[in-house]
Amino acid sequence: MPLDPDIEIRIASPADAAGINQLYNQCHGDSRPLTGYHWKYGGFPDCRPVPPGYLAILDQQVIGFYGVMSWQLSALGQIVDVVQPCDVCVDERYRGGELYQAIYDGFQRSQREFGRLAFGFPNAQALHIGTTRMGYQIQCGTGMWQRNGGRLTGDESIPIKLTATPPDSWFPALAEKTAALGITTHRSREFLEWRFRSFPGRPFPFVCFTAGEGPDPAGMMIAQTVPHQIRIYDLITQDASTLRAMLSHLTRVFPYYPLVHGVTDTAPYLSVLQDCGFTRRESGTVVTSILNDRGESTPDAITDRIRQSQEWFCTLTDTDM
Repeated sequence: MPLDPDIEIRIASPADAAGINQLYNQCHGDSRPLTGYHWKYGGFPDCRPVPPGYLAILDQQVIGFYGVMSWQLSALGQIVDVVQPCDVCVDERYRGGELYQAIYDGFQRSQREFGRLAFGFPNAQALHIGTTRMGYQIQCGTGMWQRNGGRLTGDESIPIKLTATPPDSWFPALAEKTAALGITTHRSREFLEWRFRSFPGRPFPFVCFTAGEGPDPAGMMIAQTVPHQIRIYDLITQDASTLRAMLSHLTRVFPYYPLVHGVTDTAPYLSVLQDCGFTRRESGTVVTSILNDRGESTPDAITDRIRQSQEWFCTLTDTDM
């Protein structure tokens, strides 16, 4: 179906917030308040400001949106500004036609506003469309791992401390340890404060587990209690005994909840998860795409090397919310 010539496709601005949020709630069956929208697209302190995405408008109504969050990757010894697409939605009257492609084409030509590299975690339908029509490149696979409720034994001699916020000892240790595992989100203190504490209206708390003592923790874990399960966002340690001890402590605190952890297939601890009773429930992918400047390719060495690498490390901390 050809596009209606009256449809305007352009970069989104702060003035479009209410219309975008209305379309998002309509398409996703959600009731996200505007404060949630502003949290997501306002970004965290020190991140590069970018527009909230690309949109389509007809008769002063937002009918399509390709959301974009400012993000920082720790990659190849550098901190690289990138974007993460999210909240993609099209009014049901215009699905299956050319609108989605036209919105994406506008975004892809806007390197000047968004930067050269985008990464994300598309669902199966978006992955098919992206790889066949939009230049998505698969970097690695992901898995959602689950362990049913019940106590897990572990080394109880390893000291484990619970806190409501990441302690000072996590910085810069967490960023350094995750960067050593592959291309990943740069886990600065400012990012974690934004990611896990400042989201408006979040009713479910996060808990931080620190293994060991001193300025260089042996293990760090962030978990969230939600109805009927515990989501483990980060699970960072280089020692199998420490990893098991943190999970064991988690099952002592929440003995009847299933544990869920999403992570890339490159994670070095997958065999330990299996030994602890986790099984793979879902599979996905990490993808990247390259933007251009109004149709002109402007390659640079760092984003090209990131795209050539399959050594990514992503957990639920790296995904949008």
